[in-house]
Amino acid sequence: MTTTRRHFIAAASVSAASAGLALPSAATWAQSRPKLVVGLQTVDLRETVIASKVLDGAPYDVEWAHLPGPAAQISGLYAKSLDIGLSGSTSLIFEQSKTDKWDEKNPPLQIVAAWENPDPKFPPIVTAVRKGAGITSLKDLKGKRWGYNYGGYNYGQYIATLVKAGLSEKEIQASRFVDAFASGTAFNRGQLDVWSGNPPAIQDSLRSGDAQILVDNRTLEVPGLTIFIARQEVLADAGKSAALSDFLARVRQHWVWYGKNIPQVEDIYVKKLQQTPERAQFSARHNYAQFASIDADLQRKLQKLADLFHEFAAIPRKIEVGSELSAKYNLATVGARSPA
Repeated sequence: MTTTRRHFIAAASVSAASAGLALPSAATWAQSRPKLVVGLQTVDLRETVIASKVLDGAPYDVEWAHLPGPAAQISGLYAKSLDIGLSGSTSLIFEQSKTDKWDEKNPPLQIVAAWENPDPKFPPIVTAVRKGAGITSLKDLKGKRWGYNYGGYNYGQYIATLVKAGLSEKEIQASRFVDAFASGTAFNRGQLDVWSGNPPAIQDSLRSGDAQILVDNRTLEVPGLTIFIARQEVLADAGKSAALSDFLARVRQHWVWYGKNIPQVEDIYVKKLQQTPERAQFSARHNYAQFASIDADLQRKLQKLADLFHEFAAIPRKIEVGSELSAKYNLATVGARSPA
């Protein structure tokens, strides 16, 4: 079955009707007390959520798991060691296109929440170049040493930049890393000329003037959303699904707290993540976010990117991305039902 835009909207309207997910009674919570295992690639979201105290009094347990890179997050979901995993908005495009486990009628994984910084001064993903590499425009990227990590929106930025430059991977010196921080370290050390990823990983080079942003995701129309992916078993389990809805609503409250307490967030980056005060100041502002709706517009943007990936032979087959998206929790994340 091919999932079309119309099918997604219809499914979204049905899902949205239950997005409020009536929580079990106190007695039921006490008897069962679900546990959510939440995968993260870095610990900053965990630390800011804990500092905000939004989980205080939650009638379920939250266990945080640190697994660097989108591939590890997806592996953890399939292994059922994670209930939800954190990745970039393009991760399931690659997963859906390559796995024989993907059933469009009953997809094993779905995006249940997405967020990004609303301030255009802080693009979530960029392609940056080092000073002295002789790169002033996209046409200068040919033959250059280029680092990226596979499977998330950083990879989407990498492919979209190549396409915009009219290049193939054979025309550059490509290096794949496990995550953006590993590739960012290589870039900061001068081992790469070009880098695609999340700006905090290369902030030292940007701040010193040793590097500059060549193009960002908004110019390339690459969705730069960070996402939570859930296992289908979690969505189908009444207790875990209700806990997930409540958890996402509390994370939404956390973003409100975050925006009002930037100095405290900076202190977290210094003390918990061992960042310099200068880098912490940038990270705190760059990583502020708001939830976005899981809707037909997001589906349209992701579909456009999936089609581009197929044309570029970055994915082995053409796919329809509608089955990757669940609007079930929009009421918890953005406070609105999905349009019918």
